[in-house]
Amino acid sequence: MLKTTAASAKPRSTRRGTTATKEKTTTGTAGKRAATARTAVKARSAASAAAKAPVEPLKPGQLDGLVLAYLKSNARSAPHGPSGVAKALGRSSGAVANCLVRLAREERVVEVSERPRRYRLAAA
Repeated sequence: MLKTTAASAKPRSTRRGTTATKEKTTTGTAGKRAATARTAVKARSAASAAAKAPVEPLKPGQLDGLVLAYLKSNARSAPHGPSGVAKALGRSSGAVANCLVRLAREERVVEVSERPRRYRLAAA
């Protein structure tokens, strides 16, 4: 909550053509809590960004090998979704989803279900 104390009852105009009275505002406990929450969120996001290892860029087609290797090593728990594979590899879920679509077109993986999208390694 903002507490206001009227310093002057004389109205003044603002940029948008409205009039307002000069007021001295002080921040109450709600404002302090909000500021503390914003600071905490910034600190958490900075800490999590620092904790993540930098991901080096892949060469074209290199993600295909990573995805296929993951599907091969985790064949028992198939089928897999793009987000699960992406989290395991530490890569973008969009990039992994595109990779899986491409691999399905090449018939190297099989799309088990369309909604939700799930894939397994194609039989060799």
